Amino acid sequence: REDFRLFHAGSPVAIKPFSRPPAAVAAGAAVGSGRDAPALANAPRRVVLFVDNLHLHPSSRRRVFSRLLDRLEEQLEPETEVMVVSYAGISEVVLGMTADRRALRRALRELADAGAVSLLAPNATANVFEILGHLAQRFQIVHAGAVDSHCRQVGAVARSHAEQVHSRVLGTIAELGRFVDSLAGFDGPKMLLHVSDGIPLVAGTEASRFAAELCDGTGLNKGVEGANDVTQTNVVRFQNWDPTQVSSELRAFDTSAEWERLAGRANAYQVSVYPFQARQKTLRAGSATTSEVRSSFDVEREGERNRQDSLVLLARETGGVATLGSNDISPALAKMRNDARLSYQLAFESPTPGDRRRHDIRVEVTRPRAQLRYRRSYVSK
Repeated sequence: REDFRLFHAGSPVAIKPFSRPPAAVAAGAAVGSGRDAPALANAPRRVVLFVDNLHLHPSSRRRVFSRLLDRLEEQLEPETEVMVVSYAGISEVVLGMTADRRALRRALRELADAGAVSLLAPNATANVFEILGHLAQRFQIVHAGAVDSHCRQVGAVARSHAEQVHSRVLGTIAELGRFVDSLAGFDGPKMLLHVSDGIPLVAGTEASRFAAELCDGTGLNKGVEGANDVTQTNVVRFQNWDPTQVSSELRAFDTSAEWERLAGRANAYQVSVYPFQARQKTLRAGSATTSEVRSSFDVEREGERNRQDSLVLLARETGGVATLGSNDISPALAKMRNDARLSYQLAFESPTPGDRRRHDIRVEVTRPRAQLRYRRSYVSK
């Protein structure tokens, strides 16, 4: 216990219950006395497999499910309890928390056979790029005076898409929050393996950047077909959409605060999130578009990073690890297994119990060169 320092909203607090991982005890590497270890150290390990069908493409889904059961049985201890959840706007518990591996096999087969029940998110992004691409193609056949009008159409499409994605992401965060709350009845730490293709942190980023690229002159410099520069006309600036102000507009669609609050709720119930981005990262210019007009490499790269940022944030804030752009779920499961075996449990008495606010936590360790992953906040219940 003396190796650690714990801070609540920047102020030091006393570490009350303290437990060590069995592996550390066996190796004689831990400090503190045996009486420090509370009952929660012996609580069953619990894993939730949360399949986000709303943000998961069929090809990604097939790769994940092709060897998922084998990987689970390889990486998880026999006594580990597993819950399987399918999400497509609402959470459906396919299998309740159990260590029964036969029941797990049946649940995973059922989930795999059901297919992707919703492709709303992937299709919406593909559709908006198709529309933007066709509008850009029309730039080439209209006279110069009509380009401003087409850019206003491009801006309107991008903004409408951002609004729709923003609503969908907020709905996903809200449903994840409700589901996390439902885990409160299970004692001890829980690990949530969230499977998706990624979820935008700033809704509509990729489409908005493509729209700007088509109209603010940057696309011309990058060789994007159909791109124009309307920034010299001063017309667009006074017609509801300015391609040079996209960064400012996107701030309204930033969901960072909502993800942080979700993490705080998860931490209150000892839920660590391990996001798994199922698709293999294959960046090339314009691969997100299906029309002849393609976005630049820069737009695609920013879109990919934006889909990963929410996963990284959620993992970092809850003490988990994000696995990004991978075909193999084994490393993610191995990290969960190792964390379950090696994590220390530190607890403290909240100075502000029940205020329902989010509070920051910081943990320090005196041992040189040691690196920590830990829950960085909580919402007081």
